[in-house]
Amino acid sequence: MVEYTEAKLNKGLIGGQFKKEAGLVFDWFEHASEEDLATVQASFAASGEATITSKTCDGKQFVITPKMVTFKAATRKEVGKQITPGVIEPSFGIGRIIYSILEHSYYVRQDDEKRGVLAFPPAIAPVKCSVLPLIAHPDLQRFVAELGACLLSIIQRTSER
Repeated sequence: MVEYTEAKLNKGLIGGQFKKEAGLVFDWFEHASEEDLATVQASFAASGEATITSKTCDGKQFVITPKMVTFKAATRKEVGKQITPGVIEPSFGIGRIIYSILEHSYYVRQDDEKRGVLAFPPAIAPVKCSVLPLIAHPDLQRFVAELGACLLSIIQRTSER
């Protein structure tokens, strides 16, 4: 429940007083904040009238009397207030860990923005080394296989130590 101040306008009196410009007074009260209405109420109590300034018509001023507007306290039920979060943080599952790893492993090269690099730290990299031919030529397949076998034997010898 939200408490607010409601302004009830005497439209006939305002229309008779301000003629064609009465719409500006109605518009002011329609868009007035709680502070604006409190200022008008305080001015009524102090001097018996209040001056409002139009926001849409070059600051034209209107003198309002207590006969033109009455105030009453009202309450309304506010439901469905929407809040847009600044950060969405998942709090469960392995997805959070994987996202964090991907976020910290991806970067774009400074000299070429079209080339992104996904460089995992060695401890979590799924593939440590890969030997691939640059072109699919049958003669190169033999060299690729020999180089791969050579690297595999080096890895096995270092892991035995």
